[in-house]
Amino acid sequence: MLDVFAHESTELPITLLKPAPDNPRKRDKRSLSEIAKSIKEFGFVQPIVADEKYNIIIGHGRYAAAKHLGYKIVPVIIAKGLTEHQRKRLQIADNRLSELSSWNDRLLAEILEAMNNAHPLEIPGFDITELDKILGNTDYQQALCDLPPLSSSTIH
Repeated sequence: MLDVFAHESTELPITLLKPAPDNPRKRDKRSLSEIAKSIKEFGFVQPIVADEKYNIIIGHGRYAAAKHLGYKIVPVIIAKGLTEHQRKRLQIADNRLSELSSWNDRLLAEILEAMNNAHPLEIPGFDITELDKILGNTDYQQALCDLPPLSSSTIH
């Protein structure tokens, strides 16, 4: 039998939540900015996960982005009955598991190409240089910078 823990979905004032001071996952300003863009555009589609004492287990980035955006209430899943050891394991596993996946580059490029034909392409988590690279677009400014300087013998 699976060892599944009880949980409860709710909404809580953001001020009740407590980030883990020993969270080993670090986020830079760009990461938080991209999470904030995603929350602004799509809403809070992934709740924060906390224990019964409102200590954040999963979603530190979403918490920080929501605070930055001025959210007063956020969706939270309360994971009940976790030991400290299980809480740490869940926190680390959640961060690690997404790192273990990869993209199907051909399919991603096809999807982005179709999206780009219909609307300007802007996706949280990707900057324009990354999108251009995936789509095979040339950065003409960079290409000009990469050209060797003209010598006097080539100018007529």
